[in-house]
Amino acid sequence: MPTGAEHCQKITHNRAFVSLLKTDEPSFLDWAVTGLFHIAVHQIERYAWEKARQHLRTHYTREQFFARNPDLRAIWGDYQHLKTQSEDARYEVSATTAEDLEEAENLLRHIETHVEQLLS
Repeated sequence: MPTGAEHCQKITHNRAFVSLLKTDEPSFLDWAVTGLFHIAVHQIERYAWEKARQHLRTHYTREQFFARNPDLRAIWGDYQHLKTQSEDARYEVSATTAEDLEEAENLLRHIETHVEQLLS
């Protein structure tokens, strides 16, 4: 089972990936949005490990964890919106824009701020 520290390592790794996509090749903004969503996934995984020693292996179990944890309700909408953006970026044919990326970054920032407050 991955620990909170291992989720932090994955967050750092994904953040580096997103940075590369944003600066080196702006045509891969769809994958940058997807990377941002995966940072959010690992933030929730980190929280689940630190607070409940749980590993949430699927999107379904993660959503169930959200439902059982009132402390996470404040970011549920942001998480779902970011997940939808990631799905759209991967499966729709329309181009992901810089505005889409900015919105995804704002959603992630809110998620990360909230999780940090819960863990401090």
